[in-house]
Amino acid sequence: MNEVILLGPTGLVGRNVLIQSLQSPWIKHITTLSRNPENIPLKEYMKGEKNNEMAETAKIRKIRIVKGCLENLPAELFSKNNDHVVIHFASKQIATNSQDLSSNIKNIENIFRFLDERTKLFVFGSSMSVYGQGEQISIKEDAPLKPQTILAKNRVECENLIHQLATQKKIPYVIFRPRFIIGKGDFYTIPKWIKMVKNKVYIGSGKQSFGVISAEDYAAIVLAIAKTYLCTNENRSFIYNIAYEKALSYSDIWTTISSSLNIKSNPIIKLPINKVIINLLNVLHFFSIESSTVTKMELMALSHSGSIEALKKNIGSEIIGQSAKQKLSEILSAL
Repeated sequence: MNEVILLGPTGLVGRNVLIQSLQSPWIKHITTLSRNPENIPLKEYMKGEKNNEMAETAKIRKIRIVKGCLENLPAELFSKNNDHVVIHFASKQIATNSQDLSSNIKNIENIFRFLDERTKLFVFGSSMSVYGQGEQISIKEDAPLKPQTILAKNRVECENLIHQLATQKKIPYVIFRPRFIIGKGDFYTIPKWIKMVKNKVYIGSGKQSFGVISAEDYAAIVLAIAKTYLCTNENRSFIYNIAYEKALSYSDIWTTISSSLNIKSNPIIKLPINKVIINLLNVLHFFSIESSTVTKMELMALSHSGSIEALKKNIGSEIIGQSAKQKLSEILSAL
């Protein structure tokens, strides 16, 4: 029987993976890990089942929540009887130094200790930050990795470790590299964009563009690929940039937020930041400007988009062919 083992069921993407797994008939079992199982609102995830108690109960019976943590993984988390896919969206994302993120490496080592021939795929959520902070326009997955931040360097370490351990155990893996993830429960990207518009701060020319994917569609892509490995003989490993086909421009972000939230859109502060200015700031930060400030400016002032041709070849355009601007508008309308 096909089983999904999900690590990180309450995060932005993991929550959507769990909801869609519950809705997917081809997934017979879902096992997930939580320090506090009672905090996973299963009944809230039963979309469309409010008046069908039997259907709701059947879906809840599909899931097994194991109490525990990545640092001390319980052996019962991993099935010895079912073919399964392990989906890891439980990496630590916030740190002030590399030591804060050392657990990400240890946790991957812990996970792979339990994987065997029943593991048909290991999925990991990484980031486009592994390519570095400079301008990236349709950058390909085989481009040189130039991580600059503490988190980006840790993600490269995680990717390298996954490749090493998966190769040793002959387990295929898929690593995803998004730039911006948006959706319900997003406490980082959209709130910062809204704040930027409310403060009437306009960065760059407005033509700079970014790879964007909604958490809901990210989850749908993960499960579509997982199904391929569980239902066919696919055994190759891949790294994919993940985003909608058409990158979202800064100008589109600004106008969509302004119109959706009825904010007067005339910017008061215009920061004409470009590659030349960013390079100058990178030099000056050694003397007076904090590197974190430069990094934040760089992220929104320069284009950051990845080529999604490899992903498109695998899953087609049904999901990633949607409009990033329309998705942002729908999410804002639901706020």
